[in-house]
Amino acid sequence: MGCGASSTKGSAAAGPKPPTAAQPTTEKKSGLSPVSSSGSNGTCRTASDIQKPQPQQQPQCSASSGSQKAAAASPLPPPVAPKESAPPASAPGKSAPAPAAGTGSRPGTPPKPADPVSKAAASPAPTDTSSRPVLQIPKLAAGTALSCLTPPPPPEPSAAELSDDTLEHVRHMASGDGGTAAAAAHVRQLLCTASPPIQALLDAGTAAALVRCLKDGPSEAKLDAAWSLTNIAASPVFSHVEALYKVEAHIALLAILGVPPGRGTRSVSGSGGIGQVLAAAAAAASPALRLQALWALANIAGVIHPDYKTQTLAAEILEVGALGAVMSIMEAEYTATCGRESVSASGSRSGSSANAALRCAAWCLHNLAKHKREKEMVDVIPLATQLLLNCPDLEVLTCVAWVLAYLGSSEDNKSHLKQALPALPRLVPWVREASSTLANPSLLCVGTMCTGYMRALDYSSEVVEAGGVPAFLSYLRKGNEAGRRDMVMDALFALSNVAGANNATVQALLEAGAFAEVVSLLRTVGDDEEVRMECLYVLTNAYDPLVGVEVTTVQKLVSILAWMCGCENHVLPNFHF
Repeated sequence: MGCGASSTKGSAAAGPKPPTAAQPTTEKKSGLSPVSSSGSNGTCRTASDIQKPQPQQQPQCSASSGSQKAAAASPLPPPVAPKESAPPASAPGKSAPAPAAGTGSRPGTPPKPADPVSKAAASPAPTDTSSRPVLQIPKLAAGTALSCLTPPPPPEPSAAELSDDTLEHVRHMASGDGGTAAAAAHVRQLLCTASPPIQALLDAGTAAALVRCLKDGPSEAKLDAAWSLTNIAASPVFSHVEALYKVEAHIALLAILGVPPGRGTRSVSGSGGIGQVLAAAAAAASPALRLQALWALANIAGVIHPDYKTQTLAAEILEVGALGAVMSIMEAEYTATCGRESVSASGSRSGSSANAALRCAAWCLHNLAKHKREKEMVDVIPLATQLLLNCPDLEVLTCVAWVLAYLGSSEDNKSHLKQALPALPRLVPWVREASSTLANPSLLCVGTMCTGYMRALDYSSEVVEAGGVPAFLSYLRKGNEAGRRDMVMDALFALSNVAGANNATVQALLEAGAFAEVVSLLRTVGDDEEVRMECLYVLTNAYDPLVGVEVTTVQKLVSILAWMCGCENHVLPNFHF
């Protein structure tokens, strides 16, 4: 899911303006890669990783997409969708030495064959070591490291690149004296240039100075400090964002949102009035400062570790109470903006749009859910369902749909997805709108509700009753016509789960012509093995004994398949159930 573009930030002289919350859009994004994994008994699969490739983000204040975004100067831009940082280029390795030649020959010259006569007359080789050939492998000098095992050198300190004036401003922020406000504005202005000197500022100790300013500085300096942290966290370089974590910037940001330092709220389920407590604690901060802190927190949560390819910092943010803070903001903003507005079936706005705080909070929740699909995240399902039903804002709806899709990809969360069933009448029509950012997350969300083999946790019948099968087929056709392999794979994933549910869902696929359409696709797919396997899942899941399909349904299915394959005079086998 992607986020909206952010405009460049204006001059600091005009005074800091809070950015507009980024609007999460689905690029397929941050392409969620449409990967499906086989489920138990080979009947159904769940989306094992619903994440798509995302374009590399720009660290500047100009337009960017991905899970991180830089704060902009003029009217606040919509949040950007989560992006993955490009892995740093590794140092070029040295070529290995050429293999040594055998004894008595030179490299590249084949040894001469021995004369049989002279060989027979030759005496046995002596046993002393003096006549043994010397190894032709050069020894490494003492202290020499292998190039393949040598880590890349750390970045050179670049604080010298900064002017004396900038270094003086950093010292003012670190000391907390009377020049803190001007110093914070100066640093914020530097970070909003086309090529911000992030590494140089970090080498000069700016991260710790910004955190101190955020905690103890004057109100105008706090906003500039939060803005600067937002732009540093938007950097595609993981070490830049990690530097903020090391000075506990996330703790200071959460304190602005109402989470006291040292108080981790891992789960908000059954926590009573924790939402009111957090809201009261955050009331001391201005709305602009809370929005900027939320934006910076979302950027930190969305950064991708270059080696592990995961959002390692998101786990740390969740540990210190981020989920409760984000949910309390969403609940308050939902009550204030969305509860009184009507929503059309297509998700279009019929009232005033959701405000920046709700958009940014939904996008932050998306980044957290994308990383952590464990039990603590299921507490957001009731709120997400209410937003899907009543919120008129497209960006908020897209983020929330992705949250449910991520949660549904974990089998541990299947029992909790029942709480999202009231949103099916909204999700299914969105699947048909292939050009909408809502289409892909809605398809994956609905598809993961069909488990098949998990009888007590299977909601395939509800999906079929809501019109899921025609919607899946519509998505499949549009993806095939547009040459979008990812759309085809996602649609086949959803259809295969429906085919592995029960007799009624298989009958619904027959009546909609799904099997005939999949056979037709199978004929034209060529050598794409993954697409062919997804097609075969759709065609074969209905025959699993756990599905319990009736004989008459199987006969209809076999007749259709035989006709599609050109076997007009086929003989139906004897089925035993």
